[in-house]
Amino acid sequence: MSLTFLLTTGCANAPIWQAPGEVLVTEQAITLALNDLEGGDYTNDFDADVIPNIPAPKALRPCCAFGNGLMVKFGEIPLVGFELDNIRAPNDIGPHKYDNGLISFDLADNRGWVDDENNGLVYTCRGGFIDVAHVRDNADMTIFLAAQAGRNMDKGGIIKLPDQGGEIHIIFHPIPKELLNEYGRLLLVSRIGQWTAFQLSIWHEIATWYGFASLIGWPEKLSSFSPEDLYSNLLGTKIAGSIITNLQMTDDHTYNRNMDLWIKRVFDRLQAVSKDEGIQAINRVDGIWWDSQRRLPNWQITQSRHFLTKEKIKPWPIIMANAILDSCINAKPRLDLYYASAIAGIRFDELVTITIDINDKLINNGFPLLTMNQRTVTQADFFRLSEAIRTEVVKLLGAKADRPDP
Repeated sequence: MSLTFLLTTGCANAPIWQAPGEVLVTEQAITLALNDLEGGDYTNDFDADVIPNIPAPKALRPCCAFGNGLMVKFGEIPLVGFELDNIRAPNDIGPHKYDNGLISFDLADNRGWVDDENNGLVYTCRGGFIDVAHVRDNADMTIFLAAQAGRNMDKGGIIKLPDQGGEIHIIFHPIPKELLNEYGRLLLVSRIGQWTAFQLSIWHEIATWYGFASLIGWPEKLSSFSPEDLYSNLLGTKIAGSIITNLQMTDDHTYNRNMDLWIKRVFDRLQAVSKDEGIQAINRVDGIWWDSQRRLPNWQITQSRHFLTKEKIKPWPIIMANAILDSCINAKPRLDLYYASAIAGIRFDELVTITIDINDKLINNGFPLLTMNQRTVTQADFFRLSEAIRTEVVKLLGAKADRPDP
């Protein structure tokens, strides 16, 4: 089978992109995706010049501060009678839309301003809390970056992304022909897209700690490295990677429907619970992972932060909640997610480089530059920066604020 990508034009309801594929989510495909195993019959046969220029995600999915029944204040004025209920059951989740959001940064966007995805936090016995908006955002970013990797894999190229704490550029280096011949273009664009999207998600957590915010006046430090973030981010990249390698993105509409199927099946694999049980779970860590007595946007509402580790992300199931939830009493073990740093001995950071030119706002909020004259960082700095934030968190919130144990 050849992989031939076709661009489409026309009315607003026409697909953004088209390519061959089918709707199919098997148990084997889920196992391959979540255990990061290579498998399948992937083809080399597509021309980089005809891969569609899939538009970069630019909308904002507004979700979620960690907690439930969260109170809000504007300045020093409490918003009486208003609470944010973030907990969802899998069946509450609405249909996926590529680059969907309550607010679009593009005023010419004609998709409307209504968010019907109904994103929120879903509790799972094996993966802890999952932020569905993060899953979706990182899946969409993986699709976009995989297409860009495919368009630039022969000659290399540079793309610019919307600023997040500074100007962001992605540099795609030419892929060695021996690697193309051994693994095939389809698998490589999938893995490069996954790796790059996950690295960008780490940067988002770093940037929000030092003052970047998607909406002016609503600081996101409260959700930087929150308990569910990294696991949800990585989960989204894995779902999208499997959609790519299984040729399940004939166009954006087919991709959306496959996202719906994958989200449902992955929640089954992670043993998601009902909304009532999810509320029981999050209430169990009130006063430990979050503080219901504080009001948004107080950043200390999130009392525990989950930081980057090498090779895999371990989720935070709530042991004392799993012991009493009917859905979790006989649950399978925690499901760790691995993320590869290389393929066939060639590191992904030899194939892709992320550069961020740090802006003054982050520097004024204490961003730890190595030297004052070196304002550009790359993905090689992310672990150092994550550890610097961990040190601050432990100092400010307590010795156990970087771990799930109460």
